[in-house]
Amino acid sequence: MRVSTSLINQRAVNGMLDQQAKLSQLQTQISSGKKIISPSDDPIGSAKALNIDQSISVTGQYQRNSDMATTRLQLEDNILSNVSLVLNRARELAIQGNNSATTDNDRSLLATELRQRLDELLSLANTRDTNGEYIYSGFQVQNQPFSLQATGGFTYSGDDGHRMIQISPSRTISMGNTGRDVFMEVRNGNGKFSVAANDANLGSGVIDGGTLVNGSSWIKDNYSITFVSDTVYEVRDGAGVVIHSSAYVEGSSIAFNGINTNIKGKPVSGDEFSITPSANQDVFTTVNNLINAFENTSSAAGQTAALNNSINSFLNDMDMALDNVLTYRSSVGVRLNVLESQKDINEGKIINNYSTLSEIRDIDYIQAISDLNLQQVGLESAQKAYMRIQGLSLFNYL
Repeated sequence: MRVSTSLINQRAVNGMLDQQAKLSQLQTQISSGKKIISPSDDPIGSAKALNIDQSISVTGQYQRNSDMATTRLQLEDNILSNVSLVLNRARELAIQGNNSATTDNDRSLLATELRQRLDELLSLANTRDTNGEYIYSGFQVQNQPFSLQATGGFTYSGDDGHRMIQISPSRTISMGNTGRDVFMEVRNGNGKFSVAANDANLGSGVIDGGTLVNGSSWIKDNYSITFVSDTVYEVRDGAGVVIHSSAYVEGSSIAFNGINTNIKGKPVSGDEFSITPSANQDVFTTVNNLINAFENTSSAAGQTAALNNSINSFLNDMDMALDNVLTYRSSVGVRLNVLESQKDINEGKIINNYSTLSEIRDIDYIQAISDLNLQQVGLESAQKAYMRIQGLSLFNYL
């Protein structure tokens, strides 16, 4: 086969250009630190790297979601901690006001502080987050959840929505609790039933909160303990049927239908005490009831028992409110632990993904520099060879 001079030159030039292209590719890889500069360099590796990049991005979003939920739950934990302090202070004031040495003027001062505590409680329940959203309004984040009505009652303007956020491909978590759960739907009394004295009572009888001793015997109904004389009482059900009667012995147990209570003091004929199934009562009303008791009763004859009964009722209701707050604070703590655990899992996944991505995409500098030196030697050899043959011509030998 005859090879022309021009073909020899063209092949030599093409060889050098090819060597230069490979050398340039290696230089680009070394300067960028990546062995895949374009998808065509490694189509399979590029596809894997793209999937890993997407996984890192999604997991990063889960981490941001976790941080958001953590911030929100930490805020709620702080609020519930302060709510507990307010409620415990109200309980202390109730015990102080129930002391026989406390005067009516003292109770008036206690009522003044309680009103300030009630305002503080409402402020805590109406807390906003850093985005200006009410945290206890459910989905109605722009609506103030709690307000005092002109009639004296308290209203909830939020809803029952729980804001959920995804923290992993298969896991979501609630970012908070609704105001209805925390502040509104609290069982009064001892959680099973509530006791109260009739406002028209004339004796000095004071009833305790009672306990449920046998749940299987408990029949939910409206019961009344009526003194038919100074020494005899009757227990009637909601239909007015007498289900129990006995002679009254101060402090002795009054037991029926699985419940147990007692009355101290000296009731008189016609005095009545009620026992009704527990109902939902908001914590604001509970505090407000104590304020009313301090402001509307006195140490005068005939009112001491009414005050004591009101305070005993408040203490039972307050214990339920504190238990409810503690329950939800505990649930917040559990969710914070879950978030911390999931964040560690997500962080481990991100680290593993970056490690795999580095194996696919990042250059091995030692190998790359070695290849660069070999490629450089090859290019120099091709250039020297070209210099040797480019001057060759048959006419030099004629």
